[in-house]
Amino acid sequence: MAMTFSFYPQANTLQNVTARTKAARERSLASSKSDVVGNRVVMEEYLYLNLPEQDKSLAVQIDTALLFVTAGFETTAFTIEQAVFHLHDQPTLLSKLHEELVIAIPDSHLIPPWSELEKLPYLSAIIQESLRMSLGAMSRLPRTNTKHDLHYKSWTIPKNTYVGMSAQFTNYNADIFPDPYTFVPERWLQSVDESKRLGRYMVSFSKGSRKCIGIHLAYAELYITLATIFRRFRFELYETTRRDVDPKIDYFAPKPEHGSLGVRLPVR
Repeated sequence: MAMTFSFYPQANTLQNVTARTKAARERSLASSKSDVVGNRVVMEEYLYLNLPEQDKSLAVQIDTALLFVTAGFETTAFTIEQAVFHLHDQPTLLSKLHEELVIAIPDSHLIPPWSELEKLPYLSAIIQESLRMSLGAMSRLPRTNTKHDLHYKSWTIPKNTYVGMSAQFTNYNADIFPDPYTFVPERWLQSVDESKRLGRYMVSFSKGSRKCIGIHLAYAELYITLATIFRRFRFELYETTRRDVDPKIDYFAPKPEHGSLGVRLPVR
């Protein structure tokens, strides 16, 4: 599956986020915290946070806003798109999930907390497979070992050398995940040991000390959102195919090919 990189949509996003952050900052500077009635967005509260003064600069605030947009919203939303599309593309899988949810959630208006939802095996398998296929960040994430050379097979990588690889090359590796371009939640249900083994190679949140700090929030969002929409609503795909969900373009977060209108689902 080929990847392309486009600069212009990223530039537009940067301009948009920069403008909105400056506007929020100006509103914050024009009033005091005691003037606030009701809730304000995070960027309007930013100057009142308990942070070092250097971290309250406009540049840092803009970087923070970009982080919220790219890592906090886009990645999780794309994972939900994967689940919604593939479950409707394979109705048998959707039926299995619905059966599990009906038993676990008798009243569709009383959605259990994440701590209960994560105990549902088929919902958990669907979330894992959706994360695998959505990749998290598609960009090559640079890492460097500053302590010593690294040795890989016949190669020696000198210390302080930056090395980066897209998560796609691991999450779609057929030696680890057979038939990697097919949505197969059952691969996560073979056994506890096999699920743990596969989890070692799933890098949608990266790994180690640089692992995504929002991993628990993302899981909570995925469990609660998917349990809610699939327990309460019925959808059908409308003019939506694999081209609308397969990751093709690197905007840091993955996006489908140009011209895609995304996943479209009339509610029944």
